[in-house]
Amino acid sequence: MVALVSTPAGFGQLQGLMACVDRRHSRGLIELTYPQLMARGDTPSGAYVFADRERMNPVQQRIAASLWDQLAGAADRVRLLNHPMGQLGRLELLAILAKSGVNDFRGFLASDLPEDLRYPVFVRCEADHDGPRTDLLRDRAELGRELSRLVLEGHAPARLLVVEYLDTSDSNGVFRKFGALRIGNKVLAHHLMLSKDWNVKHDSRIWSDDADREAREYIAQNPHEQDLKTLFEVAAIEYGRIDYSFLDGRIQVWEINDNPSFASLMPRKRPEAQAKRVRALETLRSLSDGLPENGRIAIGVDFEAICRWLAA
Repeated sequence: MVALVSTPAGFGQLQGLMACVDRRHSRGLIELTYPQLMARGDTPSGAYVFADRERMNPVQQRIAASLWDQLAGAADRVRLLNHPMGQLGRLELLAILAKSGVNDFRGFLASDLPEDLRYPVFVRCEADHDGPRTDLLRDRAELGRELSRLVLEGHAPARLLVVEYLDTSDSNGVFRKFGALRIGNKVLAHHLMLSKDWNVKHDSRIWSDDADREAREYIAQNPHEQDLKTLFEVAAIEYGRIDYSFLDGRIQVWEINDNPSFASLMPRKRPEAQAKRVRALETLRSLSDGLPENGRIAIGVDFEAICRWLAA
């Protein structure tokens, strides 16, 4: 058995993928929320992927880490991926990649902006994967207006990120966003989207024979596998999708999503789309290889510890 565990807000990504393919490719795969896992009392041996670290507040992360520790006590009966306290969040990852010279842009909390912030910038939320919440902002006045708007709309000020814009377009003004999955020890090239819009999304992507050919070659060749594996290791993320581009031949990492909705990036019912879905599911299923098929692991709730975390 392989279980993807997520927050209630992030639930459904695996189910959405499984619904797109023949049922035989999803045997042994389940999706749970952290409350559902905690309420079980005991759970089967198998592989458990802990997702949605960025959607969790610090207390939720500690509770998830407690569940991890209980499962880890079963030693040779479980395989665990994505420690909720070990992996880097979006801001931490951007800071390390900028400091080490991997990325040529920086990200900051809106409450901690440096004097040398390089405009234009855009604003996004640290706790979701919905992309930029603003257009490109050219100066501090525009940034202030947009931050005020987002706070008044209900966004937590402490979770707003200001990210420096980096122009990675080619000589024809085309932007490329690459996406690759890490599932355990495997890194799979997953998609390449081309767009005339700096915010490369499915709705703005270029659909053409040349774009399709370029994407197919990327997926077949998986040319950045080793570099991407290193970046996943830096982030301590063993399951997720990295989104990146290139500037002057160097990788620029936008984010690593530890609960990717990769099924939605393949809406067309073409053979290559189905092949990618099947490949992802079969790789997920392989996480339980070598683990016993029976046995239960006790899951408990330490209410006193939760109360201490809430009071901290």
